This record gives sequence, structure tokens and C-alpha cells, in this order.
Amino acid sequence: MLLRVKRIVTESARKLLFKKNNQTIRNKFIADITPKLATIQAQQGIEKFKVIMDKSNNSERDVSLNKLNGRIILVPTRAIEYIAIDFIVTNSGVSFE
Repeated sequence: MLLRVKRIVTESARKLLFKKNNQTIRNKFIADITPKLATIQAQQGIEKFKVIMDKSNNSERDVSLNKLNGRIILVPTRAIEYIAIDFIVTNSGVSFE
């Protein structure tokens, strides 16, 4: 799941290279990546997600250094890792009621 998310985010991020670093581009990235992560969520790959790409993680210094910062927070779906089944063998004629 994480490899798939990484691939999706990388593809979307590459589209932003050499664009102007402003809120419009940040909103475009969020609008591009949110439905893709929502699809993974609908397929039960992740429980929750949040995409942060705003002034809280992009300072004026980052902009002057031609750097765009983003943060994607994922809560993965908890998967079954172990299965425990008890077998009970009884005499014939036992009622299960």
C-alpha cells in the first residue's frame, strides 16, 4: 500500500516541477492527490489521510530556495496478521443448542 501511495504522490509531484511556488499550485496538488487517496481509502487500503501543503509548512525562505514542502499523513488499515481457531472434538450425540 505504501509503495502504491508513494508512486501516486511522485507522479502528481512531478507535474509541479518548474511551476511557480504559490497557493494556487499547492491547491492544485491537493486537489489532484485527494481523490486518489480517497479511492485507496474506499478500497480499504487506508483508514484516514490528510494532505498538508500550505503556509504552515512552506515558509517564505522555502519559496526563495525554490522548495515546495508537503506532508501526507496516513492511517493504514489494520490487517489480520494471525488467525487463531480452536477445534474441539466431542463425543457423538452432543447438542449445539
